[in-house]
Amino acid sequence: MSEPTRILVTGVPHSGTSILRKLIGNHPDVWDVSTECICIRSRPKGFTNEKAFVCKVTTVYKTWPEGYLIVGVYRDIHDILLGMEERGLDTTYEEFRREYIKQNTRLLEHAATKDNVIVVRYESLFDSEHTVLKRVFGFCGLSFFPEIVTENHLRKALINRGEIQDEEPPRTSHEDFRTWQINSPFKQCGGRWKTEMSQELKDKIRDDKEMLDFLAKLGYEQA
Repeated sequence: MSEPTRILVTGVPHSGTSILRKLIGNHPDVWDVSTECICIRSRPKGFTNEKAFVCKVTTVYKTWPEGYLIVGVYRDIHDILLGMEERGLDTTYEEFRREYIKQNTRLLEHAATKDNVIVVRYESLFDSEHTVLKRVFGFCGLSFFPEIVTENHLRKALINRGEIQDEEPPRTSHEDFRTWQINSPFKQCGGRWKTEMSQELKDKIRDDKEMLDFLAKLGYEQA
């Protein structure tokens, strides 16, 4: 029996890996693994060879196990930090910016040197023509149809131990909030930092020349 297609979505935390995993998992020929990292070391429990499977991990490794298609995603650090700030996540700018540059640099290097890696920009997923999503699905050997996006809220999925709720939970209830997010209608949430980020955090990024140079390399505007 042939091995199933194994799809791994990866990127810096809060870069859109969960929603991209969810969209790929909306395909009827894909089994969506909700527990992060589970299928890197072993097959998901109850899995059969009848479908491809998709999972995610928020660490961009130097090397990957053989047999995976790697789908990487990167996002503007401004919006990532705004989301972390709103959720009360405990990390400093200095800590996160190091990981942001290191892991996204590694992601781009993988894409430039490996045939089994594709990297996309989070903000481009919301193109009304679905151009980038069509490219991702084609890379994974899957057909794309608009209902994958337009009916996202009709197919429910979990993140780790999060619970599916009808109304938006507090942002500080991390896994419940993320589960609610990926099961909501698919919409662009980028750019909020311009009006909602604290000036203190904007200033830290604006005064960080290395970060500004890296963001320009990724195609993002300065604060």
